[in-house]
Amino acid sequence: LDGATVAAAVAGGKVTLKSDHSLTVESGSTVNVSGGVTVSQAGAFAGTAAGSIVLEGLNASSLTGQETVKIGGQLQGFSMGKGGSLRIKTGSIVIDGDGTALTQSGNTGLTVGGGFFGEGGFQNFDLDGRTSLTLTEGTRITPTLKVWQAKAAGRGAATGSDTATFVALDPRTDIVRNAVGIALSSSGTELGSGKLTLASGSLINTGPQATVALSAGHTIDIDGTVHSMGGTITASVKAGQSDADAGNHINLGEHATLDVSGGR
Repeated sequence: LDGATVAAAVAGGKVTLKSDHSLTVESGSTVNVSGGVTVSQAGAFAGTAAGSIVLEGLNASSLTGQETVKIGGQLQGFSMGKGGSLRIKTGSIVIDGDGTALTQSGNTGLTVGGGFFGEGGFQNFDLDGRTSLTLTEGTRITPTLKVWQAKAAGRGAATGSDTATFVALDPRTDIVRNAVGIALSSSGTELGSGKLTLASGSLINTGPQATVALSAGHTIDIDGTVHSMGGTITASVKAGQSDADAGNHINLGEHATLDVSGGR
């Protein structure tokens, strides 16, 4: 918290960790890019935007097969207004069930639940499984942005106080739901990689006017539902120059629905 006689609080910054091969963020660690809060002389609270976290492994064009990507710890990008952004790149990602945790799967795989997209205060999520990313049958991503709501006790806090001590988390309801951007990709262009799948019965349902970006190095198969009221949905395949074969495709299955219709 910053006091009444100082300038506006500083916004959250950027943490970027990129590796050509392995990347480890151990359990017990914390990466925090949350925004700040200023209290005016009249006792009014004003927040600044959260920042961004980028965690990328496996960026080399040629991998050894001995790499390890492990993402643990606490990832936070809270604010009183605009939430942070989070990007994670690993070998393979499975989005399954409704849990909130990141779970290691093999040396370079991650499994996350649909509830993960409502954690940490983030307003933009970008997940990239180089080999594959799969949203499983029946799994729902319906992100709800959790923002800080100031407590009265914060008005008397000293400059430099830990903001989290004087705020409560307020999940936005559908009535005041903030747009949460979702980007899902499988960026690998080597043989056997670059596969993005939204299985039958899966659902991505964002807040109004959000952007859902789907991309892959080779194939995108959509048989689920993507809904962003008045928003934007994009799907793109971006193969390497040597991979312009007929196997590269975007396929909308018989159960696929892409819905950006408006509403109240």
